[in-house]
Amino acid sequence: MAAIRICRQGTPAVEKKTDAEVIDYVKRNSGSIGYVLADADLSGVKEIKVN
Repeated sequence: MAAIRICRQGTPAVEKKTDAEVIDYVKRNSGSIGYVLADADLSGVKEIKVN
């Protein structure tokens, strides 16, 4: 299990335990960004790949 953080401008990072929790948070909070594992189901969110 990976440590996952979610950041929004002007507020401390929020930590979630699972990829599903991260994706749900991003869906409900406009402007947020989450980092998840490559094989996570990204339904309902925009993917931005970082090399």
